Amino acid sequence: MLYQWSIKWLGGFENGVSLIRKGNKKESFFGCIDKLGNNIISPDEQYKQINFEKNACFMVLKNNKYGLLDQKGKHIFAPIYDVISILDNGTYIGKTNSQYAFYDAKGVLISKLKYNHIFPFNNGIAVFYDSEKKKYGYLNIEGKELIGAQFDEAWNFNDGLACVKINNKLGFIDFNGSLIIEAVYSNCDTEFHYGYVNVQLNDKWYLIDKKGTVLLELKNGVFN
Repeated sequence: MLYQWSIKWLGGFENGVSLIRKGNKKESFFGCIDKLGNNIISPDEQYKQINFEKNACFMVLKNNKYGLLDQKGKHIFAPIYDVISILDNGTYIGKTNSQYAFYDAKGVLISKLKYNHIFPFNNGIAVFYDSEKKKYGYLNIEGKELIGAQFDEAWNFNDGLACVKINNKLGFIDFNGSLIIEAVYSNCDTEFHYGYVNVQLNDKWYLIDKKGTVLLELKNGVFN
């Protein structure tokens, strides 16, 4: 049975463009037009999904893969990724299987990395997991390793320090990966607040500063 194709304007302009849909009862594809009705992205490109994203670009879905188009409908990179993230500085990250690719704002490939997982960025730094080493490390928004995979667990930097686990003990490192507070604690808060953090050593809790100096003993992890 043949189905008749029709094009429908979906209404509402954002950044000067609006979605259109070309389809029939069997399937449909999306495109974009400007306010004069000119095609920015033709529905004949057969995108199953189009989303407006940061930097006035479009994330598109085709054959169950994601790609990015610029505001003129040209490829920043083709739909080849399972997941795409857009960082605040304009860097794009594409992920397929365990392969990550970092692109600059113009779509130029910066680096490719093979990690099991990259966690959300926080102030331009993210924790990554290396499945071969079975360790965690840190990288920047260009995909460059700041601190190699060497920790059993790792958390985001906060107030210039990050909590890490080494040999089942917790401590804190600086941006160079140097242990500022030795990994001797069995439990702790992973973030400093106003320059202080709660830590547990053996069965007792203490409040320490960013140099690891014990300021006072806590009862049940709170102030007496």
